[in-house]
Amino acid sequence: IEPPPPPPPPSQTPAERVQAMIDLINSHDPPLQRGIAKALTAKLAGVLASLEAGDIEAARGQLRAFMNHLKAQSGKHVPAETADELRTAAEALLAILEAGE
Repeated sequence: IEPPPPPPPPSQTPAERVQAMIDLINSHDPPLQRGIAKALTAKLAGVLASLEAGDIEAARGQLRAFMNHLKAQSGKHVPAETADELRTAAEALLAILEAGE
């Protein structure tokens, strides 16, 4: 008899997903240019604050602003690979927020 498979890892809450993106930006090696990193994390901090306040519509708007800024910096001040990883995470979060209406 085989043991049952391990339970799937708990899915991250939207706030945990935002924090993971902030952590990725802050721990990037080599570090992202300070002004760029600060601008990106400030947008994500706004998403986090809106989520905590229960304002999903504002969180979605702030997340879209983050994605637009990220797109503008991709391959310039943010390496394309990192930008792709952040964009994928942001798109997944946006889908969750839009589904939660």
